[in-house]
Amino acid sequence: MSQLGFGNSFGFIGKDYALVASDCSVPRSIVTMKSYDDKIQQVSSRTLFALTGDVGDRKNFGEFIERNLKWYEMRNSRTLDNEGIANMTRNTLAQSLRRNPYLTFVIQAGYDIDTDTPSLYWFDYFGSMAKPTATAQGLCSYFLLSLFDRHWKKGMDLNDGLELVKLCIDQLQKRYVIKTSAFIIKIVDKDGVRQIDLTKNISLDRKDVDPDAKKTVTGIPEAMKDSQNQPK
Repeated sequence: MSQLGFGNSFGFIGKDYALVASDCSVPRSIVTMKSYDDKIQQVSSRTLFALTGDVGDRKNFGEFIERNLKWYEMRNSRTLDNEGIANMTRNTLAQSLRRNPYLTFVIQAGYDIDTDTPSLYWFDYFGSMAKPTATAQGLCSYFLLSLFDRHWKKGMDLNDGLELVKLCIDQLQKRYVIKTSAFIIKIVDKDGVRQIDLTKNISLDRKDVDPDAKKTVTGIPEAMKDSQNQPK
């Protein structure tokens, strides 16, 4: 089973936030089928799923969890915390493994208001679950796990966390044999979910790449930069 088309994502927790990042491309064999695809799904007000794996499975799985969380809230008049969402996710993956498995890998980033603590969970499609402080999914894990061992620090503020993200993306662009596309970075904290643009001075509207979208993407591939600089 090749992981070349599954995508790459990584995440970690900081002092008062959890962060996840994912690449945007959708490859199939030697072809890039789509240049921009938001693989980070918000499944609740303060919970994010960074999904990698088969395109259909990861989209179906993310939507299935999101809809079931809504149904649980309507039925019980309460919401699940991130630990509860993690257990639900793990059980869903494990049960489907024996019927119609989802070929998807998940990094769950969340923030619980009641305890004022961020959380991070890791899942594979076998239903295994772990609670690391920093992790990665996809082939990028061969490069990034060692970076986290060296550079991740407990209690990192947001500025230090974004510097670590820049280091991770820079290493992938230098060392990964497959050219990485733009990355989406999202954080979740006490204020909710928001997307981060590392470049600050470069903001590409998604409609330039995906006409059905409204958000911005971090980083611009060189070909897109050239096309934008051409006189109209």
